[in-house]
Amino acid sequence: MRSHFLNLLAPLLLAAAAPAQTPEQLLTHARHSIGSMNGTFEGWMIVGNGQTKVPFLITAKSDGTFTYKFFDPAESLPIRIGTSAGIQPETFSQEIRNTGITREDLSLWQLSWPSSRPAESKMSNGLRFHVVTVSNPSTKGAYGAAEVWIHQKSLALFRIDAFDRSGNLIRKMEVQKIRNFGDQRIAEQMRISAYAGGKKTASTYVQLVNQRN
Repeated sequence: MRSHFLNLLAPLLLAAAAPAQTPEQLLTHARHSIGSMNGTFEGWMIVGNGQTKVPFLITAKSDGTFTYKFFDPAESLPIRIGTSAGIQPETFSQEIRNTGITREDLSLWQLSWPSSRPAESKMSNGLRFHVVTVSNPSTKGAYGAAEVWIHQKSLALFRIDAFDRSGNLIRKMEVQKIRNFGDQRIAEQMRISAYAGGKKTASTYVQLVNQRN
């Protein structure tokens, strides 16, 4: 069954296919599809089937700068989509509020990693995607490489498969739902899943609920 994300992309399937682009251009489109939202939104980080729900506010600027605000105790986490800039090394891989996800996960910094080969074309759920393989240019973080899945017609980010430095899949970050908030069409829900030994071991959902005026 197609995910809700794919169903919402259905109107785009009638459009002409996008012209061939370099991996760098494709990654730019993917960053823009996630990082161009603007405004303040209420949301939840939902662990598993809802056994833990962590409320947050996110203030987003169209340049990809996001600030997550948590409560009880108050905490502010600034990130910028597609980069690790501004994240202190000692907090980069630190788990956020017992949710199983980190600032590294929220930053999606794999979207700025270099790629040394052309994008591949792959199918998933009956739709075709550009798959860009990227490598971590630094020794920072838990991930050594990633595959970035980008919908071929909309050029929107679909998912990131992240691998450790031995090539084992350890994380998937997937857009599950998109939604109109006012005149913005943005990712409403992302699922961030941990893997070990080729099997999913845990999932956390980052869910937007309302936009504040």
